[in-house]
Amino acid sequence: MFSIKTGYNLQKRFNQFGDAEFSWFQYIWNLNTSQKIKHHFWRATNGALPIGLNIVWPGIDANSSCSRCGEQETVTHIWLDCPYAKAV
Repeated sequence: MFSIKTGYNLQKRFNQFGDAEFSWFQYIWNLNTSQKIKHHFWRATNGALPIGLNIVWPGIDANSSCSRCGEQETVTHIWLDCPYAKAV
């Protein structure tokens, strides 16, 4: 069964071994799940989610902290590190 945690661990494993042949694009779009979930994963791997670090632009005053705990909001934080995400 695929989950966010198993996907994250898989990504860490491939980065650790430096497997240049692995294609996240092909892996994501070949998952046996809904198009919405595939699109969400694709956006997460390409830095296209509207989260704290992605919405801060030079010269624009935007809050890049997590609305639940106040930490810096990143993809890893909202899926794994935030106390709210851990509770869910």
